[in-house]
Amino acid sequence: MRRPATRALYAVFLAALVLGAGALSPQLWRWARFPSAIWTGEGGHLALLTPLEGRLDAGVPGRYTVRLPLLPGLQAASRPVTVHVMPPVEVIPGGESVGVMLRAKGAVVQSLASFPESPARAAGIRPGDVILAVDGRRLDGIGDLMRAVEGAGRAGRPLRLQIQRGAAVLTLEARPRKIDGQYRLGLWVRDTAAGVGTVTFYDAQSRTVVALGHRVSDEQGDPYPMRDGKFVTALVSGVRPSRQGEPGEKLGVFLHVQQPLATIRANTAYGLFGRLSGRPPAKRPVPVAWEDQVRPGPAEMVTVVQGLRPEAFRVEIERVIHSDQPSARSFVLRVTDPRLLQATGGIVQGMSGSPVLQDGRLVGAVTHVFVHDPTRGYGVFAQWMLEQGGLLHGKEDGKELSMVS
Repeated sequence: MRRPATRALYAVFLAALVLGAGALSPQLWRWARFPSAIWTGEGGHLALLTPLEGRLDAGVPGRYTVRLPLLPGLQAASRPVTVHVMPPVEVIPGGESVGVMLRAKGAVVQSLASFPESPARAAGIRPGDVILAVDGRRLDGIGDLMRAVEGAGRAGRPLRLQIQRGAAVLTLEARPRKIDGQYRLGLWVRDTAAGVGTVTFYDAQSRTVVALGHRVSDEQGDPYPMRDGKFVTALVSGVRPSRQGEPGEKLGVFLHVQQPLATIRANTAYGLFGRLSGRPPAKRPVPVAWEDQVRPGPAEMVTVVQGLRPEAFRVEIERVIHSDQPSARSFVLRVTDPRLLQATGGIVQGMSGSPVLQDGRLVGAVTHVFVHDPTRGYGVFAQWMLEQGGLLHGKEDGKELSMVS
């Protein structure tokens, strides 16, 4: 049987242990969730690391490996973090509305006809499939497919269809049926896509224009099978405002379609990349904000709500999301500008790609709207767009240095 003094000692020890764990838990939680890689600017102080690391100067560009201790000086309990120290990079901010016109590499199946014994349904064709070729010949549009269906129908033979489904390429056969005097497969297809988006920035060195901040997808959410495309001037003729549960949209008119601003070369997870037909706009370049330099607080978003002229509107960056991998959801922002709220209700379709600036730096682009609260949405860091587009021009030389504070 323990004596009263011993029991009291145990109680004090247990209380100290509980209190200590309670005090440490926020720091332990943050240490455990800290990303395995972060980006920061040359010569700056790593603000993200400061509360945990104490001090780490990022003086020379490169890729560093640092040990992140649970407590200052406790190297026995530490984990590695890769720090990308980047030199200054400047781009020309956008904000202009553009018409996006894409042409598919084949015919994209939108839906299947509802009539019984549909040849497409019997062949196993699905919505989202891309018909690349017919009888060994590559499709150059819907017209090619219609002529092939009619020819096979008259000849009484099946069509051999080369189909892309996700990453797989299949060969299926379908025999056209005559319905209402015309041979059909029983499916709806399209070979083009168009919409309004916003330019995020221009890279003068490579004459690249970057827009949208996210990928163009088909109805199934898969990447749109782009063959080629172009950006054209878009005049915003009006805005259908957003409401709770119902995102609005910009209403645009495409101008000078035969004189594109740029040809689109890539449809990526972080935006559309195009090569300018002429020179970029004569605007003052701004530095890019690296991940460690973005903070919750006031910022501005540049976009067009009427006509052709971009305007700056006040927004608030509510949360910065650090992750181990590049993500199109890098931060959460909220529209606070009364004038923009009055005109649009917040974020609307067509604002995707609108540049977000903070402290004179380009933070990134608006990418998504919260359907339940259209005053708020996600944005993507500009650094991911630069990296995805190969626009860092060797700014990070990849050298490895080991630093321990």
